[in-house]
Amino acid sequence: MIERFIPAYVTEIEKLSEIALSGFIMGFGIGMSSKADHVVNTYPAKWTEMYEENDFMFLDTVVQWLMTTSGATRWSSIRIPDVHGIRPRAATHGLRYGAVVSQKVLRRRCFLAFSRNDREFTDEEISVWEAKFSAWCPLVVEERPVLNEREIDVLRGLRDGLGHAEIAKALSISVPTVRQRQGSAIHKLGAKNSHNALSLAVSYQLV
Repeated sequence: MIERFIPAYVTEIEKLSEIALSGFIMGFGIGMSSKADHVVNTYPAKWTEMYEENDFMFLDTVVQWLMTTSGATRWSSIRIPDVHGIRPRAATHGLRYGAVVSQKVLRRRCFLAFSRNDREFTDEEISVWEAKFSAWCPLVVEERPVLNEREIDVLRGLRDGLGHAEIAKALSISVPTVRQRQGSAIHKLGAKNSHNALSLAVSYQLV
């Protein structure tokens, strides 16, 4: 689902994984009394299981920071006392160093926390992912699908009443390629068919 809203989702997740060697977790759309609408978690399974079973979320200083602050920081810079020893426990699972990004969109909180075992994240690494995540937050919270120009060109052709062959000729591509891009647009929009996809694209002002 979330890949519908984040541009080049697979590539971006691969880039994040290259620096977050111990994993990451990101959540979008946390309300005052509700869980996140969308969550991606690549932390070690044993740590996640322990964290959830013991309700560490309510004791975690990183969570306390991100729920009350917008911006980005290293875990080690958070001055809230870790009286329950959550961070030392996390370190035994490879989450020794980390950073967290938190943003608020439409009164809903979004966060990204990422970790590694060998060193602190650099200022540049934190800055890069703060900028990227801040750009993603409104897209995901507002659930605005992201289509590339190739997919939009095919939808424009459909909007103008062109058939597959006519669209292929206008774009100098093959008919199978037209169908592939149409199918991709339908998937990203969560549409039932091409007609529904076109209606949604128009409503989102994508075409």
